[in-house]
Amino acid sequence: MKQIALANLLIIACLNSFCQIEFDLSKKINITQTIDLKEKSIIFSNLLPGKRDQYSFSINKAEEDIPPFNTSKLAAEECSSTEQSLQTAIVSVQNSQSEEDLSSNIKKLREEMKKLSSSNQSCIDYCNSLIEKTIYTQPLLFSLRNNQTITVTVSRKFKTTSQKDTTVTWTEIFKTPEKSPWIIHFGFTYQPNIISKYDQYFSKADTSNPNRFTITKKNGDQTKFWENLSPTIMFSYPFTNKNGESHLAFSAIAATNFSIFSAGAGLSFIIGENVSLGSGIMFTQKYVLNGQYKEGDIIKTNLTFDQLHEKKWGPEIYFTIGLRFDKNPFSGSSTDKNATNNNSEK
Repeated sequence: MKQIALANLLIIACLNSFCQIEFDLSKKINITQTIDLKEKSIIFSNLLPGKRDQYSFSINKAEEDIPPFNTSKLAAEECSSTEQSLQTAIVSVQNSQSEEDLSSNIKKLREEMKKLSSSNQSCIDYCNSLIEKTIYTQPLLFSLRNNQTITVTVSRKFKTTSQKDTTVTWTEIFKTPEKSPWIIHFGFTYQPNIISKYDQYFSKADTSNPNRFTITKKNGDQTKFWENLSPTIMFSYPFTNKNGESHLAFSAIAATNFSIFSAGAGLSFIIGENVSLGSGIMFTQKYVLNGQYKEGDIIKTNLTFDQLHEKKWGPEIYFTIGLRFDKNPFSGSSTDKNATNNNSEK
């Protein structure tokens, strides 16, 4: 009995784990199913034994005829010493004339197989092989991506008892998950002042005259590291569409430190969709000396930094890092919300 259960579990495992895209020919009502992107094949079940050459398969525009195989019309010798009900179930599967009848006959055969003991292993093996002959697996010739519709068509051509050519067709539609190809990350951008580097100035007081100031260029490093950091939002379009994998992407970014604004584009390396590392060129605002002044001008007022400078747009290289969250990190869990609602009701 343990061997029978193990054989049935192997068949179920094939249907549920390795062959999740299943096309059951015993079902006449066509429905649209959502399939996983990791699937590599489609399994067709309830093909009539001995009539596989009557079926053809089409995935999109590809069609393939299945080679024929022969099945005896009598119960197997391996099961000749078993109960008559099992032999009848075997013959019913072998002689099924429609996919609907085959589905119910296979169920009856499996019920009869549960009654067999381990001493009937040869009969168990034969029954399993008979059921396997009603299943056909065809690998997909392409990789699945998001936002795809896969149309699968199966046709069976045969002659009726009156020798009339007849064709039966099944069509089923499978859809991959709907998902926007754009991925949004939030993070920080650093601009190192390499391409557009401008000097900054200050009003230098004259020690001999309190109302005399000279516009003077600052010396050394004129900006602090954190002044070149900006909170950033990134919109990335991956060059590939494989879930959970790392890939390159085109990225458009916008950044601001609430004083200056920047926008640009470049390439990003996305790690599992949750972490993005990127670099590129952006146009940013830089502080330059106000056009009405020049270095060395003598002024009577001690001007502030904003009075001495104005903003000018220019290109700059950038480096950015971003994170992506599966859900809003600032929203409470459903459990917390339910607790809050219950307390308010009280």
